[in-house]
Amino acid sequence: MILIREALEGLVEARTASAIVFDALGRAEAIPQDVDGLILFLEGPLHECTSRQAGSNVAASLVERVLAMFRAGSPSRDVATTLQLPRGTGPVRVMVLSRNTILSLRLRAALGPDVVGVAAVCELGKARTAIERMGPEVLILDGVEPMVDDPAALSEVIALVPSPATRAIWGGELRWAAAAVAAFAADQQEVTPVDRREGVEPLLDLIRSRLRSD
Repeated sequence: MILIREALEGLVEARTASAIVFDALGRAEAIPQDVDGLILFLEGPLHECTSRQAGSNVAASLVERVLAMFRAGSPSRDVATTLQLPRGTGPVRVMVLSRNTILSLRLRAALGPDVVGVAAVCELGKARTAIERMGPEVLILDGVEPMVDDPAALSEVIALVPSPATRAIWGGELRWAAAAVAAFAADQQEVTPVDRREGVEPLLDLIRSRLRSD
């Protein structure tokens, strides 16, 4: 996925590349797990999304570049991210509270390990320990696949996140997000709803806004 994103950034600006990768992963039947899966993703959803946003010539060039990299046997890179990311340095620490890991994987693939370190938490009982351990700079609540049906149950968890952190809800146009905003507001806690109809760029920009020079 790093190779794909880097190849795409050689054809379009980085902001557009991230949005294309995120959108394409959302259209894929499954997150690619191996080279064969990546090639299917490359020639299918990614080609389609690139063609729509940047034109068919760019999409064709992308496929050609990435296949050439695979054939050349590009060296692997360590892209692991954990809850042990050093505070105050390196990539932006992002925590996603969701029913599954799909959103966190899409964000990681769209922005890359140099920009973001993503932790996914899928159980309410583990959220407190995870937040204390990681100290996220950005907390994202997945309103599309929410961790819990009742957003008010997350109020205590939200309160654990340090006040300078950015707190957002992906899927701000959905009923769950509206209920969450109201529940948190009752406890004087602010979250930023991000409407999917505006694309993923506002969410990615929230993360990029926390980038720093080390």
